[in-house]
Amino acid sequence: MGEDRIGVGLRRAAGIASIAASTSILFICEPAQAGEIGHFAAGLVSIRDYVMPPEPGVYTSLYNYYYTTDRLNDSHGHKIDSVTLSPGPGPGLTIDTDVDVDVFVTVPSLLWVSPWKVLGARYGAYIAPSFANSSVGASLATETDRGVNPDTSSAGLGDLYVQPVWLDWGLPNWDFALGYGFYAPTGRYDVDTVNFPVIGDRKVEDSENIGLGYWTHQFQGAIAWYPWEHRGTAVTAAVTYEINSDKDGFDYTPGQRLSLNWGISQYLPPDR
Repeated sequence: MGEDRIGVGLRRAAGIASIAASTSILFICEPAQAGEIGHFAAGLVSIRDYVMPPEPGVYTSLYNYYYTTDRLNDSHGHKIDSVTLSPGPGPGLTIDTDVDVDVFVTVPSLLWVSPWKVLGARYGAYIAPSFANSSVGASLATETDRGVNPDTSSAGLGDLYVQPVWLDWGLPNWDFALGYGFYAPTGRYDVDTVNFPVIGDRKVEDSENIGLGYWTHQFQGAIAWYPWEHRGTAVTAAVTYEINSDKDGFDYTPGQRLSLNWGISQYLPPDR
């Protein structure tokens, strides 16, 4: 077995600590399609884990994230206290929002780095199931579509990520990686019909949903630069592109997404 790799907190089980900063940029590539919280969670994976471990073997990783919010913002970043549902002509229906969303997700992953090469690159693959108490998308949809808090969230299996293609071209001071994977909608997902005054029946996501209700194809490219041969310091960037299928129960396709992650990480001790 290879070393255990802990993603959140950037702590190595082997006693090597790293410190990293990362940001992400999101672009909705097809404005005609509906906006949706996507599968790829920028900042979840340790910044070094976008490229392969240096040696063949089987590796494990455990990533965790916690999301909480007590406010709902408009497109300008200003807090709003109500939303108006207007599916047709007329004044529509205005409902108050009292947002209180708490979501915890854990992602145990199994990575395999083979001893083989494909197109001059090392070949690997990995699988990453997720477990959560609810999905951010379902929780926020509950806030805006029903005007109630998602107090009865469930816990269980979320959507599954599988990356069967992972290639890494390594040089003394560089790593270049390409990967293809997909998210399967294995998590709990239901759609309810709620009758609102004025506007009538409306489909909404169940507040206990854990999955997002659609498939995603993910393409990713990453580059890492190591200023010194010991690779204790790394400057890494990764670009992730998502193509989504139709959302189950709704007549729309979530828009394509392009995310950029970057970070500078340092192992402790520095020359490790």
